[in-house]
Amino acid sequence: MRPQTEVDDVRSQMASLQDSNEEMRATMNRMMVHVRRLEAQIEADMAEEGSDAPPPTYVST
Repeated sequence: MRPQTEVDDVRSQMASLQDSNEEMRATMNRMMVHVRRLEAQIEADMAEEGSDAPPPTYVST
């Protein structure tokens, strides 16, 4: 392979990796937003029920 061809191949691979990295960042950002929304919902539900009450699975009979 000629040196210029090798350089072009490496540049192409780097561009592909950068695109993939950007996609992964976007996916992780969406996941983080979703997790925060779920955490807020859980906190709101717990506040409605009384935050001192243990989860039903830990209530002794």
